[in-house]
Amino acid sequence: MTYEEIKRLLKTSIGSRFLGRKEVKELPSILWEDEIPKNLVGGNGILVVTDKRLIFINKGIFSLKVKYFLHEEVSYIEEIPRITTGEIVVYAGEEKAKIKRVDRTVLRMFLTRLESKD
Repeated sequence: MTYEEIKRLLKTSIGSRFLGRKEVKELPSILWEDEIPKNLVGGNGILVVTDKRLIFINKGIFSLKVKYFLHEEVSYIEEIPRITTGEIVVYAGEEKAKIKRVDRTVLRMFLTRLESKD
């Protein structure tokens, strides 16, 4: 899947304003061959929901950090609200991953859509 195809798929997602971020540009090399991105949210990095997994991506100047969980591995998703932003923590057994500084309005919409499997 190319970057342009990813942008077309996600242009109506809640996190569409994050499509220009450097992490999204890494998606073509991170996605599996038959994997389809469904939604994304940005903060300190991005969290991408695909039809197969949740992918946390954080690209620094000299590094690329990627962590993912298959949907069936996820045991719990926690929302931690702050004053103007919030956090999403995903738990899978003993593992966990967190994305911080997510706009609170976007955070709630993203989690609602995630719960409904859209």
